[in-house]
Amino acid sequence: MKKFVSMLLVAMLCVAMCATLASAEDFSGVTVTYWTAPFGENDAAFFEEQLSDWMARTGAQVNIEVIPWDSYEEKYMTGVASGTGPDVGYMYNEMLFNYIDSGAILPIDEYFTDEVKAAAIYWENGKVLGQQYLLPYVVGNPRILYVNMDLLAEAGLDAAPTTWDELVSTAKAIKEATGKTGFDQQWGGYFGDLNEVFFPYLWQAGGRLVDDEGNLFPDFDAALKAAEFLYSLKTEGVISEYCTSRDGSAIAEDFRNGDIGMAIMSTSAAAKNTEAGINWGFAPYTTETAGGTFVANDSLVLMSSAKNVEAAISLMKEITSIPVMEAFHEQVYQMPPISEGEKYLDNPAFETMYEEAASGFHALPVVANFSQIEAALYSNLQSMMMDDLTPEEALRTTIDYAASLS
Repeated sequence: MKKFVSMLLVAMLCVAMCATLASAEDFSGVTVTYWTAPFGENDAAFFEEQLSDWMARTGAQVNIEVIPWDSYEEKYMTGVASGTGPDVGYMYNEMLFNYIDSGAILPIDEYFTDEVKAAAIYWENGKVLGQQYLLPYVVGNPRILYVNMDLLAEAGLDAAPTTWDELVSTAKAIKEATGKTGFDQQWGGYFGDLNEVFFPYLWQAGGRLVDDEGNLFPDFDAALKAAEFLYSLKTEGVISEYCTSRDGSAIAEDFRNGDIGMAIMSTSAAAKNTEAGINWGFAPYTTETAGGTFVANDSLVLMSSAKNVEAAISLMKEITSIPVMEAFHEQVYQMPPISEGEKYLDNPAFETMYEEAASGFHALPVVANFSQIEAALYSNLQSMMMDDLTPEEALRTTIDYAASLS
C-alpha cells in the first residue's frame, strides 16, 4: 500500500511538473521589437537590464528602439506604412485613433486575466471605441502651477493662487515687488505645449475638447472664455511680451534661475526645480468654473504586424509588472503607481494631490486627426498672441480646419 501511495505521489508530481513546463512561456528564437520614447538618460540600457530575466526565462530577445520626441509620430507613420514598425509600441492618446481605425493596433482584452485587470489601476482608461486597445503605462505627470515661494514672500504673499483672478493679482504683485515676471507661458514652442498653455484653462472654464461625435469645442462659450483670458494675460502685461518666441525649455530655465515667479510645468519637473535651489510650492490647478488640468494617459499597444502575438503580450506584461515599473519610476521617470501593490515612488509632495485632486485630471481624447488639429490650434492661438487673430477667430478657424479633415 505504501509503495502504491509513493508511486501515486510521484505520478502526481510528474503531472504537476509537466503542466508547469507546458504552461511556461518558451519563445526561443523570437525577437520582439519595442519602440518607445526617451524618458531618461539611457532608456535602452535600462530596459535591457530590466528585461534580462524575462529574456532568460522565455528565450526571447528584445529589440529596443528609443525614438526622439521630435520625430516620434513620423517614425511610426513611415514604419507602419512600410511594414517595418514594432511589435509592441508606446503611444500617447493624440496619435492613436488612425492606427486603431485602420486596424494597425489589436485589442488585448482576451490576453489578460480578471485578476490582472482588477490590479491595474487605470485599466478602464485603455478602452477606445468600446474595446480594450491600450495597456495604460505612463499615467500621471499632471501639469501644475509651480510658485517660487521666496518671490511670493517678497510680494507679501504666502500661498499659491487657486483662481484666475488670484493668478493675475499674484503675478502683478510679484512683478511690482521684485521687478521680475510674475507668470509666463511658452507660445514659441510646439503643439504639445497646449498641455500647459491652453487645455487646462479650457477645462477650468467648464469646456470640453470634443463631444461624443468628435466635434471640436462643443461648449464654445467656455473655450472662448479660456482663449480671451489667455489673450488678456498678454495685453495686460501679465506674461512676457516675448512669449511668442519662447518655448517650454526657456520658461523652465527662467523659473529655475529665479527670474519667473510662477509657471505651469509637469510634476516630473519638480526634481530639477529642487536641484536648481528653488523653494517651490504648487497648486494642482487654478480654477474658474471648474477644476482641471492635463494628465498623461500613455499606453503600450499590440501592433497587428506583431510576428508573435503571445511573445508581444508577454513583453507588455513584463514591462508593466510591479518590479519593472518600480524600477522605472525610481530610476528613469517619477510617476505614480499603475498597479495595486506597487510602491509610491513619485515626489512625496504630490501624493496627497493624487489622492484628492485626481478627479480634475483630464487626458486628451482619442479622435481622428488630433495631432493635426492640435498643431493648427497652437498655430492659431499663437497668432492670437501676436495680435493677428482675435480669440474667437483663432478658435473658429481651428474648428473649420478640424471639420475639413473629416
